[in-house]
Amino acid sequence: MKKGSKRIDNTYTAEITDLAFNPSFKTSSNSLRELVKLIQTHVPNMDTHSKVYREMRVNVGVYMSLFTHALPNKKIRQVVVQITSKNITDKDIDRFYAHAATLPQYTPDVTK
Repeated sequence: MKKGSKRIDNTYTAEITDLAFNPSFKTSSNSLRELVKLIQTHVPNMDTHSKVYREMRVNVGVYMSLFTHALPNKKIRQVVVQITSKNITDKDIDRFYAHAATLPQYTPDVTK
């Protein structure tokens, strides 16, 4: 963190669900790093803190990913990990609108 910059107190909520969105684990924390470490105990192939942080910056405070891993009894477990941020900064919103402005615009064909 830069000297003199203010730290934003933020709360992150994480939820692990199956593919039918039945929750199996839900928690919240003030530290994204601790939250990712906690999720890694439940989902062995969970992404690293830096990747989660990057994705949350791009997706305006939301991280969601599907993970598949093998269980000891030769079953496959598929889970969805979702992390959301309580506070979204103005910089994140500005970055989102700047990116959205670069996307091609959809114009419906009304002549049909």
